Amino acid sequence: MITLRKDRQPANGVFRDLMPDLTPLIDVLFILIVFFLLIIAPNFRVLDLQLAADKDAALIDHEPQLVLEITSDYYVLDGERLATLTAVKTALSAAVQSRPHHPLVLATDRRLSMERLLPVLSALQAQGILAASILLRGEEGE
Repeated sequence: MITLRKDRQPANGVFRDLMPDLTPLIDVLFILIVFFLLIIAPNFRVLDLQLAADKDAALIDHEPQLVLEITSDYYVLDGERLATLTAVKTALSAAVQSRPHHPLVLATDRRLSMERLLPVLSALQAQGILAASILLRGEEGE
């Protein structure tokens, strides 16, 4: 804050009249601070989670799904090990007909070649499955 020495003030108060009134400036600054705090308020994204009452409780509302695991040597469709792509096509056709509304999940390793994955994707397209979730398994340390 600016202070004036009393020994330099003339008796008629010339210095006192030259002092600006800072009250409106402070009011405007506070209004701007409040405005910017309201504008920059963070958007919190909330996940709607249902937690179990105790740690031994089972999963809540687990949606049934078809799982097709692709490895470099074999395929696994819902726990059934299949050796060839032809067997996968046959088993997948039967699974889709018996459970048409279940979503399909493809599980594979990150190191799997595209040459191994593309025939499976084309077989899915031939079956009329146009959308599937793809899960990639990471390295051993992940």
